[in-house]
Amino acid sequence: MKLKLFSWILILILSVSMHANNVTITNIVVDQTGGKITFDLKWDNSWYVTGPGTPNNWDAVWVFAKFRACAATLTDTFTHVLWSTTYSDHTFPATLEAMQKDTDIVGIDADGLGVMLRNKTVGIYPTGTNATVTLKATNLPATGDLDVRVYGIEMVYIPRGPLHLVMEQQIMMLQNVNLL
Repeated sequence: MKLKLFSWILILILSVSMHANNVTITNIVVDQTGGKITFDLKWDNSWYVTGPGTPNNWDAVWVFAKFRACAATLTDTFTHVLWSTTYSDHTFPATLEAMQKDTDIVGIDADGLGVMLRNKTVGIYPTGTNATVTLKATNLPATGDLDVRVYGIEMVYIPRGPLHLVMEQQIMMLQNVNLL
């Protein structure tokens, strides 16, 4: 029991020291009549690795948006933006591409709830650069003052197959601890 409690405390302490990779979404511009939202996306420590002897995985940012009328009260809920599922309705910079969330296939998910954006070229990118993205919404009102918010969450694609988790440092730390 004490070992289990100590393990959870150790995991909690280690997770506090982890840092996000500075996902930033800035310069949001909404074209209500065209149903488009344009923004700059940037994140650090991105990667896209593939080939013999590599893990064949990549990181990306899951982008989604919500809106509500500016006149809404704080208790009024936001409506989830639905993105067009037609790839050509969107404008991506030459450095990024949209991926289907559960595969390694270029495209937009059929549910339209978000867009997974990754680097288009294989490589490791320690410092991000601003990339201007324009996404077409299918349910954005054409008129009225809107409060539109765009969010991004960094995600990692791990292909299906055996998963090997290496926790040598944590195991060594547990072996050197005397529990009462």
